[in-house]
Amino acid sequence: MDTRIDRRTFLTGAGVLAATGAMGAVAGCSPKTDSGSGASATDSSGAQSSSGGSGKDAYPWEATPPAIAEADIEEELDCDVLVAGVGIAGSCAVRAAAEEGAKVIYVEKGPAVTSSSGDMAVFGRNDDSVQGTWGRVNAYDWDLIVDHEMDEGSYFPKRAIWSKWAMNNGDVFQWYISSYPDYQVAPDDVTGTTMMDTPGYIKPNFYPAPEGYDPLEETHPCFLTSLRCDQLTFNQKCVEIADSKGAKGLFKMALAQLFKEGDRVAGGYVYNYETKKYKKINASKGVILATGDYSSNKDMEAYFLPDVYKNGNMSMYGTVDPDGNAANQGDHLKMGDWVGARIQQHHAPMIHHMGGPGGSDMRGATNASGLGIAPYLRLNTAGYRFMNEDCPGQQTENQIEMQPGQQCYMFWDADWAKLVPNFPPMHGSFTQVTDGETPGMPGSPVSQAEIDAAVESGAVVKSDTIDDLLSQLDQWGGIDKDVAKQQIERYQKLCESGKDEDFNKDPRRLNTFATAPFYACKFGLAPNLCDMGGLESDENCHTFDKDRNILKGLYVAGNAQGDRFTVQYPIALEGAASGLAMYYGYVAGQNAAKGV
Repeated sequence: MDTRIDRRTFLTGAGVLAATGAMGAVAGCSPKTDSGSGASATDSSGAQSSSGGSGKDAYPWEATPPAIAEADIEEELDCDVLVAGVGIAGSCAVRAAAEEGAKVIYVEKGPAVTSSSGDMAVFGRNDDSVQGTWGRVNAYDWDLIVDHEMDEGSYFPKRAIWSKWAMNNGDVFQWYISSYPDYQVAPDDVTGTTMMDTPGYIKPNFYPAPEGYDPLEETHPCFLTSLRCDQLTFNQKCVEIADSKGAKGLFKMALAQLFKEGDRVAGGYVYNYETKKYKKINASKGVILATGDYSSNKDMEAYFLPDVYKNGNMSMYGTVDPDGNAANQGDHLKMGDWVGARIQQHHAPMIHHMGGPGGSDMRGATNASGLGIAPYLRLNTAGYRFMNEDCPGQQTENQIEMQPGQQCYMFWDADWAKLVPNFPPMHGSFTQVTDGETPGMPGSPVSQAEIDAAVESGAVVKSDTIDDLLSQLDQWGGIDKDVAKQQIERYQKLCESGKDEDFNKDPRRLNTFATAPFYACKFGLAPNLCDMGGLESDENCHTFDKDRNILKGLYVAGNAQGDRFTVQYPIALEGAASGLAMYYGYVAGQNAAKGV
């Protein structure tokens, strides 16, 4: 099947992290139950039992939705398409549906259009595209990249979702940014870093690329496709375009339940936080869920991502609903289940270990620089080296989780800067050495002055002797000093030989540990950005019933769309979640408007 989209169909206006703006479930706002003759969302839902595939394991929510009393419905509205959440996925869905001529109502739990990211993976297909500005047109074999993403997810994702996105996302991105014609494209990362306060800015990540870096030669490649943009402005402008075509927005409101007519989803009940009442919204063509993830719902997390729950990885985003309750509660899972939709089987956390204490500083080991998860020597508290340090953030996190006390230490010496040019690009940037005073450095600049400041703050320890350095680690729980010294000696010999016989680290990234002064910092567990698990879906944003037949009238985009990420969130395409959310928001809007 040819999944390509004619470029003209959307450039003429005919498209994660998805909408955290929908911010999850109706936390703390359970509908009132009425045993009388009130209208109940269960009357026509056809909801399946809230259980796992075996029918034995109950999901961590009510098997049927709470009844909504007739007296609690303040208003009934009609539309063609109802969109829940206006983050990047929802804002694209709203605009795409409105441009197709649909009457659109959108609901948003927060007070305004939202954005939770700026990074986005975008494939360049045309010289006149933004990516063409940087010479990134058909830079890679896209099928190779799609296969890599499938392998990273143990082949649980649906390849068609990735393939359609890879083929079309570059053109849909041009449609996305056309919402704000005054957008500014930076010529490179250096200039772009200084433009990030400019409305509508777009800058490349990793451009110019580190000299000699070839992702095809890497065990853990980072494909140089990513950019960073003023996502909030583009989201807002997409919604404004929809508003100009008659779309109606309901803010500080949240989709609480869906209802069916026969075998199709026909609309939903929207909770009004101000009146504590509901609006019944009839959607003749479809409902689009773009309601974000479930990282604030610890019961769901314990069920679908038990390791994240047991490890206690903190949630990165602390968004709340209008009542002040934690948001991102997994509305899409509950509401979908109640009308018989299948939930994807294998979920994925988005954990990027960025280095440093707790992995939470989002900059690096020094709390001030781009050292991050630099491929320097790491030892656990028992003193042993335990991994190939040349790994992305999720893999680093996975290894640390298995260590005693779930922590380790990273070590480097006075010659740290010699290794930096060989660092791989990761997490939207690459590391460069600076004098600490040079403005506009691309990537993550790091200087000796920043490391010295980290020593002064206590985030890094420093010593002229290894014995003293190891003793200073006692403040963080300590290390077996005898074993550590043996491991350091062993590692130094491997570095001198140019061959890592223990873990096969790339010889370019074997750092010496022989020149004083010596440095170390603590690594703990990293935060969890979001829990990625949605309703089973396909490349047309359809959902499916328990027998995997298309569930009519219910579409998904963003983190509500399942079968995109499983097992883990790969870093090979930095910003892939936002890229997929943008594109499939567009697709969901178009398809719902057409009723296909």
